[in-house]
Amino acid sequence: MLDSLDVGYGQKTGRLSYGQKKKVMIAFALACNTRYLFLDEPTNGLDIPSKATFRSMLASAFDEERIILISTHQVRDLQSLIDNILILDQGRILLNQSIEKVAEKLTFGHSSIPPAPAELIYAGNGELGQVYMAHNTQGEAGHVDLETLFNAAVSSPGKINSLFN
Repeated sequence: MLDSLDVGYGQKTGRLSYGQKKKVMIAFALACNTRYLFLDEPTNGLDIPSKATFRSMLASAFDEERIILISTHQVRDLQSLIDNILILDQGRILLNQSIEKVAEKLTFGHSSIPPAPAELIYAGNGELGQVYMAHNTQGEAGHVDLETLFNAAVSSPGKINSLFN
């Protein structure tokens, strides 16, 4: 695992950069092959190639007997690996759903003209301009924008909660 993450052997961890230390910790955590693995902000400090390697290593570590819980603000780094979404705010659970269920009920987009108000659940500013989240009236599961979902859940927790209860 250290080889995969391009970490040399025999170095004292105290002399490693933050990113290299993070790679050592990731390699150790995955090598332990525990039933439960908790990772907090695992991609902070990693460069782009290391993030890709980490995603590959994590994907290969998944199996039916293992639970990997990742706490992160860097959702884009890990979005392809997520199968369940748990959004917490101030110690309260705002959402606990499978990504499939979210994709069935909601649709996300970027537009200066959001959907009709009856369908619209949330609109705000994102990296690419205006973002929105609306009821999925087409019934086809699409891409889930985790940042928009988080912002919607924090700004209107009751509205999000009512969608899934």
